[in-house]
Amino acid sequence: MATTQVDKAGLQSDHQGVILHLRSPSNPIRLHKEKRVFPVPNYARARADDTVLGELKALSDRLESGFTTALQAVKLWDQTKRRVAVGLLNAVRAAKKSKKKTYRKKIKRMYRRLDRTKELARAASQQANQTSSNFATPNS
Repeated sequence: MATTQVDKAGLQSDHQGVILHLRSPSNPIRLHKEKRVFPVPNYARARADDTVLGELKALSDRLESGFTTALQAVKLWDQTKRRVAVGLLNAVRAAKKSKKKTYRKKIKRMYRRLDRTKELARAASQQANQTSSNFATPNS
């Protein structure tokens, strides 16, 4: 039941009207649209796995110490979930950044190679022009 509303009847009556606003509990009205969840891209999978395994290992070590209560364990689990979520975002961001840098370096190398090839072609054509002008016969 979402809300109740009491209506005063327009006629003289010994009772009031009640309106119940019902809503399905399995499909509540959301105030904020949920974020879409995407799987970790292949290029970031290794970093993401390392992040998750590291956080779970740290949680396991803390829980195995034996000095935690149930309430502390719940708080540790919530903190670990938060750190895993942030760690996954950072891992994907770092992998994307390094991948982008790799592509940019490759493009720069290709442009440098293209420039060198153009210079060699220009030098070869100039040398061919000089050689052909040396062998040219004067018209007499």
